Amino acid sequence: MNKSNFIGFLVIGFLITILLSRNQNTTLTPQQNKSNENIVSDLNKNDNVDKKTDLTSVESKDIIKKIRSDRNSSVYSCDNNEEIFLENNDIKVYFSKVGACIQRVILKNYKDFTGENVELLCKSNILNFNLSDYNLNTAELRFENYIINSKSVEFNFTADDKNISIIYEINDSNNFEIKQYIKSGSVIYNFIFDDILKRQEISLEDCKNRTTINYFDGSSVSDINGYKSDKSLSVNKCKWVAFKQKFFTTGVCFINDINCDISIKNIKDGLSECYLNAKLNNLKEIEIRYFFGPNDYKIMKTFTDSFEKNIYLGFVLVSQFNKYVILPICGYLSSRLYSIILIILLVLLLKLLLLPIAYKIYITTLKMQLVNKIVTILRSRTTKNQQELAMQQIFLYREFGINPLKMLLYNIVQFPFIIALYNYIPIEFSFRNSSFLWCKDLSSYDSILDIGFNIPLYGSHVSLSAILLGFTMLIYLVMNNTQVEQSGNKVGSFHIFFMIFMVVISNRFCCALNIYYLFFNVVTFLVQFFLNKCVDITEFKNRVDKKIEQLK
Repeated sequence: MNKSNFIGFLVIGFLITILLSRNQNTTLTPQQNKSNENIVSDLNKNDNVDKKTDLTSVESKDIIKKIRSDRNSSVYSCDNNEEIFLENNDIKVYFSKVGACIQRVILKNYKDFTGENVELLCKSNILNFNLSDYNLNTAELRFENYIINSKSVEFNFTADDKNISIIYEINDSNNFEIKQYIKSGSVIYNFIFDDILKRQEISLEDCKNRTTINYFDGSSVSDINGYKSDKSLSVNKCKWVAFKQKFFTTGVCFINDINCDISIKNIKDGLSECYLNAKLNNLKEIEIRYFFGPNDYKIMKTFTDSFEKNIYLGFVLVSQFNKYVILPICGYLSSRLYSIILIILLVLLLKLLLLPIAYKIYITTLKMQLVNKIVTILRSRTTKNQQELAMQQIFLYREFGINPLKMLLYNIVQFPFIIALYNYIPIEFSFRNSSFLWCKDLSSYDSILDIGFNIPLYGSHVSLSAILLGFTMLIYLVMNNTQVEQSGNKVGSFHIFFMIFMVVISNRFCCALNIYYLFFNVVTFLVQFFLNKCVDITEFKNRVDKKIEQLK
């Protein structure tokens, strides 16, 4: 392998390593697979948050701990076995008379990694309004009186001249939206929403890595991620806040712009706790809209302004390609084709778009291979003066009409398209819970063997799709070997190293991404085979041979 190709592959490997952080997966150990209730108990026991980065008030933390403690008591532990819920074709929302709050949200048409319906809110969540005139927290009150019909439920609390009404409505235009109205004779000081997110996917590490709190301030969508360390932030003039997981999101939208504190942290056993404390500007009547649903671009777009930006599609050029090309194609074909066929079509689409560039790269590479025969002769004659050799090589490239910088330009043009699919495939919803041969879930890693301990960078499992991808990379390198080693062995140490490197870094990729790259390499082989049969550069080869004869 020549020096330029060696450097090129090292650059590719470096870029892949940087991008790896967005696709980390590891297997679960038995200790990690705990129930949400146990995690709540662990949270109450362990409150060692970094005071320098935690912007939430001590008072709010005390309220959350008190409410969770009260729920474990006989007074607040149940609602007399009485279920209060609203439902439509997509969600089922359970309410509690304690606090007149949303207690659980079940997505009826989606399953988690255990095969149960996805539960976005569970009993560990806290929804509380602070009524400053009454010196009360709604989460500590019991709303015994309520009126329910098919689309709404109204809770009422009356005691000692205190009248509080909390109403919930299911939205007709968006099945994943719930509206909440609060009316009271008191000023509503703030709103606290604290939720311990429940794991929905096979890979806990992937869940942690892709869990963020996103927020929209009217101009841009930003996020904080607590994967490596706890994060807290104060946001001014916030329009909505979203607790986003890999495939599902819980969102809160405010009718008026509000200032709020948000924080996210990993609690024991790896799950995330998301916290929102919104200052409500001393209003007596509040309207809040909630979103409990999948990370589906079309569904999110109907909720509120810029809410669809919770789905990360990549940087500017990449996101536009994903938004206007890949999203419509996948949206149309995902319900009509098997997931594996969709992956193949994505490969063919990208290869078709890049075919003119692939042709230019192929022609330039062939010409450079031929001209390098002349460079080898010049190198044997000019062994001491490297500067003179470099100048002769430049003049030689000019004589034969070759510009090495074009190779760099061609690869730069390709890169945004390749990264676009790299960003999109792991979050494509149609791959979730979709199986293919040995892989049970294309959106997660495919393990054929659990090692039992974690190997840095590699993980604690063996992915078959990663091994197959590594072998296709080895074949690709051998096929494109431009300089046979003196020993005559075409499979050099670099080829083996790069194959192992690809197996290691792709071991934690989702299976769909590895299969995509595998088919991408296969199609690349076919394209090169076609070009080898169809491209004729005999005239150029004769010019090179003539030049070699002159030098001899």
